[in-house]
Amino acid sequence: MRNKKTIRIFFALVALVLTVILPYMQSLARGQIDLLRTCTLWPVIDAEEFGEDDWEALKTAGIQMDLYCVADVDMYGRYKVREAFACPELEEINEGVTDWQAAALAAAELADAQNTPYRTFTFTGNDSSVELPVGMYLLCPRTISAGDYEYAFLPCLVSLPGNDYEISGDDRWRYSVEVRLKPEKRACFGDLLIQKTLESYNETLGSALFVFQVEAVKGEEIVYSDVLSLCFNKPGEKSLLVKDIPAGAKVTVTEVYSGASYEAVTEPEQTAVILPGDHADAPARVEFVNRYHGGLIPGSGVINHFSYDDSTGNWELKETVYSGEAAEEGADR
Repeated sequence: MRNKKTIRIFFALVALVLTVILPYMQSLARGQIDLLRTCTLWPVIDAEEFGEDDWEALKTAGIQMDLYCVADVDMYGRYKVREAFACPELEEINEGVTDWQAAALAAAELADAQNTPYRTFTFTGNDSSVELPVGMYLLCPRTISAGDYEYAFLPCLVSLPGNDYEISGDDRWRYSVEVRLKPEKRACFGDLLIQKTLESYNETLGSALFVFQVEAVKGEEIVYSDVLSLCFNKPGEKSLLVKDIPAGAKVTVTEVYSGASYEAVTEPEQTAVILPGDHADAPARVEFVNRYHGGLIPGSGVINHFSYDDSTGNWELKETVYSGEAAEEGADR
């Protein structure tokens, strides 16, 4: 009885030793990592994901890529996560992470708090590379605009050196590693500034109302359409900022009403092309100028503005009545 118990304990100890030793033996099978050797990382982006013009523009401008060292590695290929990147998603880094994309996203959130990348380099084409010490890195390409679109990339984790044993059966360490990046293409939006100048004004007629029809077309599609207004109680300048119109759209702004006693100095129809959001400090712009022409007919009007409420799924109407000296806004309905 005692001998059987001793045998069971012996086999339990053997199993425990094998559990610890086998991963170590597997790492030895691929040889030891040269910890002093420099690795080369090659980001690769499929040019077919872009239009030809956008691809050339991106290469010329360069994509800024931030790198953060997430974990150190020993000569046997075992990783130790750095304290700044300790998170549940990377706890099993040596046993096999089940969701590498989730781990990269978690690491990217922690990287945002650091604000200082280990290294930043500029990607100017698929012949771009960066040299790094051994370790595991978080690669975070920055979003970049090209033409009427912007391209965003998911962060990814990269092991240096790499090993393709599970894919190709080649168990050697690779000190030159290629990582393929797939961008997400998103439409850019921009703003339109409608600048209005009233050179002269007759107080006895009350408020001066000016109404604009705004329509934006991209390709053959109308991407924005609305009626907007400005009301003056004295001479001077006022403006309207129309936000989030698709970049590249051609906008036509027509002054459809300028009051019975005011005349247009500028053309009643103006056009502009919407610039991408990175031109926020200098949006597309149209200008209108009017002056009092000596008439004595007061102006009045009603502007109906519809807006969509995502929370209710309903369109809401706001009615603004212009008459006399003031504008009165009706209730949403």
